[in-house]
Amino acid sequence: MNKLTVTLGIIISLATIMGFIFTIDARFAKADRVVMLELRLDQKIVQDRIQYVQDQIWVIEDRYKGEGYEKPLNVIDRERRLHKQLKEQEFLLKTKLEKEEYHD
Repeated sequence: MNKLTVTLGIIISLATIMGFIFTIDARFAKADRVVMLELRLDQKIVQDRIQYVQDQIWVIEDRYKGEGYEKPLNVIDRERRLHKQLKEQEFLLKTKLEKEEYHD
């Protein structure tokens, strides 16, 4: 009886320890998953910036389109800056995508 109790205790202890190890392993994120998540988040942020700048450009174009409307110089300057920002953000997104493909 005593030998059976000790054996049963060891089996239960091993099962408990293995369950604890699996729980710890599943609880924390793996490093490669964190890196992929970080890259996807960076890509999403850049895409949102591109969309925001593009929306601003469209607002300016909608406001000053049509005959008889001339854009003031400050609006022309702002539109140039927005186009420059858009190209910079698109370049940044392209480099991030290439970096992501390199890591895959």
